Amino acid sequence: SDNPAYDISQEDLVVASLRFNPDIVVVGEMRDTESYSAVEASLTGHTVVSTVHASAGDAAHMRIALLCQKRFPIDFNTSLVQSGQAFPIVVYTHKLENNERRIMDISECVILPTGEGKYNTLYRFNITQNTIENGETIVNGYFDKPRIMSDNLKRKLMQFGVPQKQLQYFLTKEGE
Repeated sequence: SDNPAYDISQEDLVVASLRFNPDIVVVGEMRDTESYSAVEASLTGHTVVSTVHASAGDAAHMRIALLCQKRFPIDFNTSLVQSGQAFPIVVYTHKLENNERRIMDISECVILPTGEGKYNTLYRFNITQNTIENGETIVNGYFDKPRIMSDNLKRKLMQFGVPQKQLQYFLTKEGE
């Protein structure tokens, strides 16, 4: 707005939304200081869904931690742990050479007692071959399910009402 009195930042909107005790807070894209507010909202028990640009799924929490540091000069490792706790699931998409946007990876970030984040890949798209036919790029591949979710994530999902029958699908690896 041309009038500074009407300027409202995304961070202000996140903070204001919490006063209404929403079921879900959606932050369109974390690009700046709103990242800190989104992390804080999630750590206080609100369900927060957002996007962030990162080079890979396992780089998302580092990116969020760096964005949070724009708000407060906190220790990077502390910020990284908080990011992993706030957003335990990362869905990584990538635009392939055939111009299709594909989910490449769905991972769970498990924070170990040491404070280190471990990535547990729940689903992954494996590219087996790229070919060019008649000037068109063809990407071949398949999805696999290399690991199952942690007990901690299972407890969280049950706490938020996911039925046991639906959870069961996610509690076995492919081929079991």
